[in-house]
Formats: sequence, C-alpha cells, structure tokens
Amino acid sequence: MTAKIAGDDLFGLLREEVAYVADIDPDAIVRSTNLAEDHGIDSLELMEIATRLEDRLGIRLEPDRLTATTTIGEVLSYLEAKLGEASES
Repeated sequence: MTAKIAGDDLFGLLREEVAYVADIDPDAIVRSTNLAEDHGIDSLELMEIATRLEDRLGIRLEPDRLTATTTIGEVLSYLEAKLGEASES
C-alpha cells in the first residue's frame, strides 16, 4: 500500500531518512543540499536511504534513477513523481 504523503511532509520524511543514514543533523538538510558534496553520501548510503524510503512509502524506486540525483530537491521531485504514479495505478 502506498503512503499518502506530499509536500512538506514528504520533505520531512526524506530529511529524516537522510539524516539517520548519514548521521547528520536534519536541520542541515535543505532542498539544495548536494548529497555527495555537502555530506559525503556515497552510493551505498543512497541505496540504504532508498530501501528505507521504499519501506516507509510503499513504493519501488529505480536505483539508476535515484543514483542520478545529486540534490535533496531532485530526490524529492523523483519521490513525488513515483508517488503520483503509484496513486494512478
């Protein structure tokens, strides 16, 4: 079942998961945050974030698409698109 979440709630969830995996303060994460450059998040950590988001949101994320993102804003846009697709099916 897909979670019904959007906007600031989705951003908050994303911040929470990134902060947990990267062991950083959630307040340090903004939409323009570059995952690798600002916080040293590597591809393995990104996959852990993806798995946690999949579990919490009830969606499947495409690893190649997710690893192509560089900022929190891009990840957020991708999540919004995936949630939109899930709600249409």
